[in-house]
Amino acid sequence: MSARNSPSPFRFSIEQVRASDRQGIRSAFDALYEQRYAHASPEEPVELVNVRLAAIGQRPQLHFPRLEPAAPPRPETHRPVYLTGKDPVQCPIYRRPALGAGQRSPDRRSCRSTARPPSCSPATA
Repeated sequence: MSARNSPSPFRFSIEQVRASDRQGIRSAFDALYEQRYAHASPEEPVELVNVRLAAIGQRPQLHFPRLEPAAPPRPETHRPVYLTGKDPVQCPIYRRPALGAGQRSPDRRSCRSTARPPSCSPATA
């Protein structure tokens, strides 16, 4: 609840709404408005412009099916990539949509869309 053209939100509880405590809500609003702006107009009407709701709930725990590991991936092609030293390394190129669950690059020197030195993990999934 805020006065017209007031940028600051005013919060009130669902208990106040359930109890239809209009005067309590208005009094708290006027006190906060007085504190923020050093004046208040309790005789002026207040318009409820926006109402936002925050809710917390419970849902059942999700259980996802286990995916069976796919066969080792096959590279679509190879490209020369400079990882270390002066000579390029021939890196296999895999298309991400073609990779299955749990697939890993068979070659530690394999690249991704980001260059990865040979000492890094070969995981692709």
